[in-house]
Amino acid sequence: MKTCLSAIRAIACVGFASVALASDFTFTATSGDWGTPSNWDPASVPSTGDAATIPNGKTCSVGNANQTCGKVTVDSGGTLKVTARDLTISSSGPSGARLVVNGDLKLEKPSSTVGRIVFSGFEVEVSGSGTISALADNGGGGTIVGDGTYLFKVGSTVTMVGSIVFLTGVENNGYMHVNDSNDQMDFGDMTVSSRFTLRGTGGIAVSAGTVRFGRVEFKDSFPGVSLEVTGGEMRLTTYGYYVDTFASFHINGGTLTLQKSLTNKGGLEFRGGQIDVSADVIAVFEYSES
Repeated sequence: MKTCLSAIRAIACVGFASVALASDFTFTATSGDWGTPSNWDPASVPSTGDAATIPNGKTCSVGNANQTCGKVTVDSGGTLKVTARDLTISSSGPSGARLVVNGDLKLEKPSSTVGRIVFSGFEVEVSGSGTISALADNGGGGTIVGDGTYLFKVGSTVTMVGSIVFLTGVENNGYMHVNDSNDQMDFGDMTVSSRFTLRGTGGIAVSAGTVRFGRVEFKDSFPGVSLEVTGGEMRLTTYGYYVDTFASFHINGGTLTLQKSLTNKGGLEFRGGQIDVSADVIAVFEYSES
């Protein structure tokens, strides 16, 4: 009996300790690194299961080492920089949106290594009215890394811009944009492995630079993602799957390049620019709400 009671007490203590480990942290330094305990209130480094907030007027950098957190909030006027390191969103964080961006989240590439947002085994919901950016002219370059099962779910008021590679399934209900000739946004890499899901009702646009669809499969229903070309190039590569998609195409400049056959039910609006269709590729555009 004593042995059983001791075991129960030990388990209870472990349970209480696990609950106590999850804390809310606020970044208090005007500018500084995530990994410095004195930059936070309370004075420790946020980690697995914790929630971290970057307030107005503060700039937090993930630059000295990779970091892990359960939930990250960037308030309006706040800035979070992930510079050639990984910021992992852990599965043990609080419920609801795990990435709340009302300010600026910048993915930076000072050399050959990009800043990355990493998650696995669950869906990451992104909310807020701010911007996630990776602008090449400002040293930007980033990757969103997930797995083939769970989605990176972008909310309707979130903007993502610049040289971002999505190595994960994406549900885009926000706005993704490439507007500089030095930037390139990729959905999936250029390989023949299992494809990532791409769906949503938001916009993916290019006015300069390049947007490429690699090993992704359009899995949408009406209305699907809006694909907008006003400059630069949007390229549907040979590595994707574009059958019976409800994405809508809006071409008013630039180039839409089709390197693989497409059957589309979301319609085509063409007002200028060009459509470049590779040899032996057939593109069918129709409009259907079902």
